[in-house]
Amino acid sequence: MTGLGELSADRARAAGVTGPALAADGDAYDRLLMWLSEIERGLEGLDDVRPLPPTDRTGPRGRLDGPQPPSQALLDVLPELLTGAEFACARIIVASLDPDIDELALAPVSGAAYG
Repeated sequence: MTGLGELSADRARAAGVTGPALAADGDAYDRLLMWLSEIERGLEGLDDVRPLPPTDRTGPRGRLDGPQPPSQALLDVLPELLTGAEFACARIIVASLDPDIDELALAPVSGAAYG
């Protein structure tokens, strides 16, 4: 997985990527390590039974209260990450970003004509 789907923090930030994919600053392997770190951090707070604050709008892929869902930025960078990748490698690259297609279905549609 080393060298697959390299995405620098600068490029990710410019594309609007948030969450673990931005923090990983590297390739699919770096993103895997970031996801494992997030899981480990989540397990540490598993015994905390206090409710989450209602103002916390952070999902697993980033902030949910922005102009577009976090997965939109992940999908926007995919074409450049997948260029030249073999099919098996492309699957690893997409999985390392973990885009949520359902999240996109909830996004407001702009510029659409109805009628």
